[in-house]
Amino acid sequence: MLNPEQRRLFHKFLILEMAVQSLQRDFSVIENLKMSKVYLPILEKLLKDITQDYYHSKIIGKRQNKVSKDRED
Repeated sequence: MLNPEQRRLFHKFLILEMAVQSLQRDFSVIENLKMSKVYLPILEKLLKDITQDYYHSKIIGKRQNKVSKDRED
C-alpha cells in the first residue's frame, strides 16, 4: 500500500511520462506545419523541461522506494 506521499509522487511521475510521450508524438506533426519555425523552439524547450522533471521524479521515486523498503526491514 502506498502512503499519500508515495501516491502523489507516483501520480506526478505518470503524468510527466504521458506528457513526454505526447509531446514527442506532436513534435513530428508540428515539424510538417508551415509555422513550424515558430512552434518548434517552444516545443523543444517544453519537452526538455518536462523530460528533466520526469527524470528528477524518477530519481526521487527510487529514493523514496528504497527508504520505505529499508524501514520495513
